[in-house]
Amino acid sequence: MDIILQGGWVLWLLTLLSVYSLASIAWLALNAAKVVVKQPARGEGQCGQIIDKLQEVCEQSEAKSHDKLQEKLTAEAFTHLSDFRQAMRPLEIIAAAAPLIGLLGTVLGMIEAFAALSEVEGQINPAVLAGGIWPALLTTAGGLLVAIPALVAWHMLDRKVEKSTALINQFIVEKTAG
Repeated sequence: MDIILQGGWVLWLLTLLSVYSLASIAWLALNAAKVVVKQPARGEGQCGQIIDKLQEVCEQSEAKSHDKLQEKLTAEAFTHLSDFRQAMRPLEIIAAAAPLIGLLGTVLGMIEAFAALSEVEGQINPAVLAGGIWPALLTTAGGLLVAIPALVAWHMLDRKVEKSTALINQFIVEKTAG
């Protein structure tokens, strides 16, 4: 807690972003089953909640043509994938913004340290300068500590969505190929 106090308002902001990021990661991990599609080992076709939903659309569809069915399936898949990708957006923003916020804290801390140093007359004690710089550097470290997990989680989830999108497209082609 003392470290957060040393880092000032910037570390408080980064702490809040960290909590929000971890909550987002947990929520996305719990809800990934809605969009993740898996290919069973024996080539039995794709499985997953979204595939089940698309299968329901196929069974309930009164579309006379394959084009209409393809439009319905594509719209349904797009809705689910789009909602999940939208929920991933905060992680992407946090991963990009957290290091910049940390850097801002460092720059502000350095300005403060050098401003205090400029007021000292006579011989400058390096300990005074170091005492002002280390809290400033805490914010850079804080920014990186928030950004790295957010970035890793975003990339892992994005890769799952990409793989699922390819398998969904394959499912739609199989169902609508005439």
